[in-house]
Amino acid sequence: MIQMIISDDCINCYACAVECPTSAIFEPAEKRIINGEIIEPLSYEHFFIAEEICDHCSGLNEIRCIAVCPMDAIKTVEEIWVY
Repeated sequence: MIQMIISDDCINCYACAVECPTSAIFEPAEKRIINGEIIEPLSYEHFFIAEEICDHCSGLNEIRCIAVCPMDAIKTVEEIWVY
């Protein structure tokens, strides 16, 4: 499975969160509830992706958050390891 992260290049523009078909992108410092469990935020500085919700835009032609990010701040872990 692909793992994705939002880097420190994020400017918190909200574009990715609006485009996410599974509502897997959360605002900085936002807690989330998954299967009745409250989970602490992954970032207090920028938006973050909840991997347990994200389906990587299964069935769509592109990963929407990556496509709309004006800062190119959303990467797959594989892309990060290449750099």
